[in-house]
Amino acid sequence: MEKKICTIKDIAKELKISASTVSRALNNHSSIKKETVRLIKALAEKLNYRPNLMALHLLQEKTNTIAIV
Repeated sequence: MEKKICTIKDIAKELKISASTVSRALNNHSSIKKETVRLIKALAEKLNYRPNLMALHLLQEKTNTIAIV
């Protein structure tokens, strides 16, 4: 069986909060309550959440990849 990759949306659905709140909590945004951050990070750890590096690189417009021709 293939393991399902945990996403921010999965964490948000489980806790019945928005995906943007989960994202902000995982990035330690100051507008999110400490208790909420604690709950989100605990669930992320339990579900083995890992950020999608491809998506992050697209967002930053960098891939940190060097091509040799």
